[in-house]
Amino acid sequence: MPRPDTPYSVDNVSMGTQERNALNGIVDIIYGANPTRSKEGNLQQALDVFRLMYKRGTRRWVKKPFFRIGREGDGPVVFPSSSP
Repeated sequence: MPRPDTPYSVDNVSMGTQERNALNGIVDIIYGANPTRSKEGNLQQALDVFRLMYKRGTRRWVKKPFFRIGREGDGPVVFPSSSP
């Protein structure tokens, strides 16, 4: 399956260069782990991870200082690297 294209907006909120680069990196990692899965499946998983790491602001995405892994948000705390 081909690698999914990285969108320029998520949930109707535009992304800046840093946010789009972060999502592009997530897409690369997920596609690399699941190259035979559908584009839509890989992109949806990448968007789910992106939404864990970023919160929707009024007009843009804002990186969270930390987030929790788990279905209910009650798993371990993750402090993402400050590099894009």
